[in-house]
Amino acid sequence: MDLDGIDWAAIPGHPGFYRPEHAEEGLRLLTSATTDADVRAATAMLTGGGLIHGHSAAVLPSAAVAAPILAAVAEHGIPLARATAVSLLDDALTLLPHAGFGRTAQGVPLCCAIADSARHHTTALARNGHRDLLTEIDRHWRVVVTASAPHDPILLGNLTGAPPPQPAQAEIVHDGAPARVVTVAVDIPPPHRGGEALLRVPASATAIPTRALLVPAACGNAVH
Repeated sequence: MDLDGIDWAAIPGHPGFYRPEHAEEGLRLLTSATTDADVRAATAMLTGGGLIHGHSAAVLPSAAVAAPILAAVAEHGIPLARATAVSLLDDALTLLPHAGFGRTAQGVPLCCAIADSARHHTTALARNGHRDLLTEIDRHWRVVVTASAPHDPILLGNLTGAPPPQPAQAEIVHDGAPARVVTVAVDIPPPHRGGEALLRVPASATAIPTRALLVPAACGNAVH
């Protein structure tokens, strides 16, 4: 991802805690770090209102934008930069956001968006031994609905992440509509990790449109 193409000031964040200049400068320093001192300086900015607000133990919306950058650093950076990127990803997945700042512009809970970005780098993360982070990423399952019909309790969708518990409370994210929650069960999981699954929702549920995203409902409710 090109850092020059990101307008960090345009990303919403708690006005008392978010510092967009820390996000930009900290990531530039982390991605180009050649010494441990560079990494420590970058960490101070990124946890001081850039991506994380350390004093309030909160993740900021900028972390979702930065997730693919952090994942790349975790693969290609110098040793301390790799460890720092993994730590920042772990914090971004587990810390709560401030109320009113817990979603991406598309309405996806921050932790789910961050997990999805990091999921594209799981091979490198596994190679470097970051099993705890991989487990946390896997916990943020998501389903992209590929086929549905009104009054039909059966859905088809592409499931990534660990199959949800049975049954699970899922939040429906679609075209910026207000989030709603539905009970969903996986009748037939994908044959391999990630792939098409057959799911069931209550027959009384309002129709779920194709291309809608299902994510854990608990993620959408988790805020400071």
